[in-house]
Amino acid sequence: ILKEKSAFPYPWHPWWLVFMTVPIYYMIAAACRTTSKKAFMFVMPVPVVVVTVYLMIGFLGGVWGASALLFVIIPLYYWFITFYVKGKKKSKKQ
Repeated sequence: ILKEKSAFPYPWHPWWLVFMTVPIYYMIAAACRTTSKKAFMFVMPVPVVVVTVYLMIGFLGGVWGASALLFVIIPLYYWFITFYVKGKKKSKKQ
């Protein structure tokens, strides 16, 4: 029984967001193994980071509606990479 009111009645509630760092870690590790700048940027965990930030703002601040605009970052990021980032050209070896 809790004696004082808290925004998080269960102590594990905000800490489950820490588990979102596991896929972020492995995506960054995979990105470091790529050979071109464009591939590196495509493999970066931008969607997972955006979802994590959205959940943190929502749970900790209660601002769900306004923070939903963060999801616009995902398509803008990939659009920017597609049109503005040049990758290495693979040379043909004979």
